[in-house]
Amino acid sequence: MNGTEFRIIDTMSRSLVNPISISGLTTEIKDQFGSAYYPNIYKALLSLKDENIIQIERQGKSSIPLLNFTNYLLPDVLTETELQKKREFLEKWPEAQSLLASLDNAFSDLSFIKSIILIDPQHNMKLNRAELLIIINEKDEAKREQTRNLMQEIKRHFIRTEYLIMTEGELINYLKSQENNPIKEMLSNKITIYSPQHFWTLIRNAYAHGIRIEFDTKQTNPLKISDRDLTYNLARLGYRELGPEIRQGEDISIEYIIASIFLGEDKRRIAAITILLAKNKTNYGLLAFLSQKYVFAEKLLGMLIALKGIAPSGELDNSITILRGAGVRPTKFDESHIRNTLQLYGIGIR
Repeated sequence: MNGTEFRIIDTMSRSLVNPISISGLTTEIKDQFGSAYYPNIYKALLSLKDENIIQIERQGKSSIPLLNFTNYLLPDVLTETELQKKREFLEKWPEAQSLLASLDNAFSDLSFIKSIILIDPQHNMKLNRAELLIIINEKDEAKREQTRNLMQEIKRHFIRTEYLIMTEGELINYLKSQENNPIKEMLSNKITIYSPQHFWTLIRNAYAHGIRIEFDTKQTNPLKISDRDLTYNLARLGYRELGPEIRQGEDISIEYIIASIFLGEDKRRIAAITILLAKNKTNYGLLAFLSQKYVFAEKLLGMLIALKGIAPSGELDNSITILRGAGVRPTKFDESHIRNTLQLYGIGIR
């Protein structure tokens, strides 16, 4: 793969949701890498098409290049891209090599660890931190616990390392969701540092089964979710506020909505969080991950502790363990007030 082909594949693999024209692709490559020339991009695309790595479709007057996920060998090409990104990253940030080596040493003998992904690596390294998505093959609590214990050991040496553990099935569910959610956005800017072949084979197999996978380069900031979108999603998720007219907005995941409420100034909406958690399936691990990224972990931990006293669950226990292990001190929440709120909305509790 030459330099132009690498830039094309890398750019196309960052966004699996909005196919763009060759001209648009050239612009994105220029934005990402500093330079790009349409004739060179066009020539390289034809070569990739001849190799069956991409397809070029006509949409109106535009030619739209698409990664060819029907090609059994496409994961090999995408793996090569990931390895090159990893080499270039370590050339620029050699201090990250010790973290990556520690991850390899900790997880290389564990067959249930399928891939490890470094999220937004350049930006996070500038902040002297790292974010990891660890993909496991099944929802086995003993394996999650083993992974958490190994990560806690690694965090003793690399303190500003946050991680999220997710099964392959959970990952695909987020990637096929029509909601704006953190996972689709994370994977638009990442390096698969451990077993990229498995990761891209998982994505190819999803396409083979007719599942529409999305990576989204648009980044949602919970602090900037509009009141219109917040009100719309609260109603969509089962909490309808008195007064405001509900107008159609963007579908946004429950984890982002809860983050937005915790970060906002409207204290009465805090009560809505308990209703949302009771009425909807929530990934508490993802919620804990976001709480550390956006600095509302103390509030989240306090609420989870209060909810545990009302309706205990293993998922609550795991998130509480993660946050306490990170040294988070909980904000105090009134358990009786939460209980009364849930009863007011007719939600059964123990």
